[in-house]
Amino acid sequence: MPNDVPQRPGILCCLTTFDGESQRYMCHCLNHDIVECGVTAQEAWENLKTAVKYFIEYTYTNNPEGLKVSAEPEEWRDFFKALKDNGGQFSNVEEIILDLKPPLFDTSIWIQGVREDGPTVSHVH
Repeated sequence: MPNDVPQRPGILCCLTTFDGESQRYMCHCLNHDIVECGVTAQEAWENLKTAVKYFIEYTYTNNPEGLKVSAEPEEWRDFFKALKDNGGQFSNVEEIILDLKPPLFDTSIWIQGVREDGPTVSHVH
């Protein structure tokens, strides 16, 4: 997330737009840079909620660093412009219940090996 974007823990920012070329609504979760689409704005919203839920659950367990991905600064500016144009009112606010499993391992791991010709390692780098 860009440094100038206010952070509110536990709250994700999403922007829904209409793409004239594909004739689809695009719903973008900027916090994790996830985009889903639908024929209607509601369908795009529902698809995004599902994608965000599964992304967070999987990434939390398998690659916690992946949760730091964010949209580009221009996309955040578009979000805040749309929010301002809508009088600061959100069109959708819903809770997503997550089923988080602990990470599979710490961020560091050890690696070991053996050479078939027999020399041993006397120190670790």
